[in-house]
Amino acid sequence: MGSPSTPASPSVSDEDIWAPLRKDIESRVEVVQQLAIATRLSQATIPISESTLTCTPIAPPQCGSYNAVYELRFSDGVRWALRVPQRMWSASRTRAMQLDILAQTYISSHTGIPIPKIHAYSCDRDNVLGYPYIVMDFVPAKRLVSVWNDASWWTGSRSRDRVLEQMASHMVDMARLKFDTIGRLDYIDASQPDKGVHVVPFHEHPDWEEHDFIEPPPGLAAWQAERAHLEFGPFTSTYAWLRAMLEERRRFDKGKDLVVLQLLLGVVPETTYDGGPFVFVHGNLDSQNVLVDDEGNIAAIIDWDDTFVGPRQLGALGYPPWLTVDWDPTFHGWNVNADAEHNSRHDSPEELIRLRKVYLDAVDAASGGTLTGPVRNSHIASSVYCAITSPESTPMAMLRLSQYIFGRSYACLTIEDELHSSSAWLNAKETDTAECLDFYQPSASRIDSSSEAGGSGTGSDDTSEDETGTSWATERGEDTAALPA
Repeated sequence: MGSPSTPASPSVSDEDIWAPLRKDIESRVEVVQQLAIATRLSQATIPISESTLTCTPIAPPQCGSYNAVYELRFSDGVRWALRVPQRMWSASRTRAMQLDILAQTYISSHTGIPIPKIHAYSCDRDNVLGYPYIVMDFVPAKRLVSVWNDASWWTGSRSRDRVLEQMASHMVDMARLKFDTIGRLDYIDASQPDKGVHVVPFHEHPDWEEHDFIEPPPGLAAWQAERAHLEFGPFTSTYAWLRAMLEERRRFDKGKDLVVLQLLLGVVPETTYDGGPFVFVHGNLDSQNVLVDDEGNIAAIIDWDDTFVGPRQLGALGYPPWLTVDWDPTFHGWNVNADAEHNSRHDSPEELIRLRKVYLDAVDAASGGTLTGPVRNSHIASSVYCAITSPESTPMAMLRLSQYIFGRSYACLTIEDELHSSSAWLNAKETDTAECLDFYQPSASRIDSSSEAGGSGTGSDDTSEDETGTSWATERGEDTAALPA
């Protein structure tokens, strides 16, 4: 294989993870070349000389969390990419890949979003390569994440605000593809694609992998094996979908923070956008999956794995995730106590608020003012979604939501502490009839709190901490949720 002019430098751990697959693929360079050339010849709209066309796969590949991507350089100047997943493969992965490709091609054919064209693929190992793969266009551009916080790159006509304006235009375009339920897009009849598409259940349980946990909870593996082939959905409301995912997680994760999260789910996100229409949700629309050219324009949006139909405010009508990192403090690198050099690599809370305003205004302009509503406070819905689906983010996301709802970030911890093991609600089974006889028994905790409050039984109104109180309780419909730094 050839080598790139500026090869990637994966970390030692990355090399360890990818070494077996790389060794296998790179030992089959002739197979890769034959696959690429055969695909080119089969799709050629003008004659290509088979005897003169050659292909050079470039190594090492670019390796992400789940895929290795090899650039394929043809002798006539055309550049493609070979994308090979690293995950352990199974029938459910095959099914997921089929639906990913359908969603990507459907969006590409119905919008003007720049998405690399797929030329060939196999969703299982039954092929000449021995691995699932996708052959697609190669886009010679930079990942937005590599330049977003590099002030020296944003010169001349390049502008972060302009990137957001372009992103807003693309997402408004995608938001015009509407559906009645939450789920996965599939053909009505796979043997006759012309019959159209519809939304079907998610093909398996919510995808919590063991690597999502610092230490996987007991029972996770057995729970996944038990539910691997069960369908999930479709859903007709955002609340029903979020509640179902939370209940699934609580089957193996017994943390009290999830009990509090279930309580909070009753008040956030906004009920105004609980129902349809539903739109496409990119599986990971972060800055590493947005490519920009040398002029600072969006050249492509990539990595459409796990794309599904979901709530507007979590999909096409939500803020791009890199604009809401302050609502997921686990991954927000900016710190009030850090030095200037460190913080220069991250957006401050004030800058993120400004950038969200830029994006909101861009959506307003691109949609003629018709699609601004779902976007405005979509970061709240995103924070709730993150707290439910990302176990490593749950604690900090809960603190952020608590600050927004109660006016104190640690209020959720107070509620957790007060959840007694004898709680009837906490221990209720589906077949139980709700009763609460303990209410009529003397309670030491109630007597103690009444005494501390001066015997009134109502407690004192102590506002010495966080006197500004809750931002959620006083917000108006047109307000954008924001917290002080």
